[in-house]
Amino acid sequence: MTSVRQSSYAAAMSSRPLTFRPTPEVREALTELATDGLTTTDAINQAIVEAARWRQQRRVIRAEVDAWVEEHGPLDSDDLAWARRVLSSNDEGSAV
Repeated sequence: MTSVRQSSYAAAMSSRPLTFRPTPEVREALTELATDGLTTTDAINQAIVEAARWRQQRRVIRAEVDAWVEEHGPLDSDDLAWARRVLSSNDEGSAV
């Protein structure tokens, strides 16, 4: 029943505009995102999708690290330095 309710909600929301109050920082970011010729709507949609992908990538990386630790034991300093570099480059939006 919950999945039907969630599906109905998602379907209804997909056709309704979303209203929010952007902070000055968000307004500045939107201006930057729109410099590529994107509309504000397209810039927001793209940013949300990219943010969700970024979060998913971080979850996958963290799960891989946890699985490695489970199999091999705690990370040593070299492993930790590598993991920090990977997560840092991911934070900057770089492909790893």
